[in-house]
Amino acid sequence: MRSLASLGLVPFAPYHWLLYGESLWFDVTRARTELEWEPTHSNTSMLIESYEWFLAHRHELESANRSHHQSPVRPGLLRVLKRLP
Repeated sequence: MRSLASLGLVPFAPYHWLLYGESLWFDVTRARTELEWEPTHSNTSMLIESYEWFLAHRHELESANRSHHQSPVRPGLLRVLKRLP
């Protein structure tokens, strides 16, 4: 993975392959109990809203020199793999 990433053939950075097999989630129990806080978005609505924002601002992101977290990925090898039967 590291070799393919250094050649620009996969759109992953080191943190991707380090965390790929891990489950990541946020426990908001303490915020709910101590602060009486309730989330205003579900996971689904948050994902949809983020994706819609990305689509609306994609042109700005493509022209900027940003970190991996803020840049659209280059498909590289994934473009080839998508065409395989």
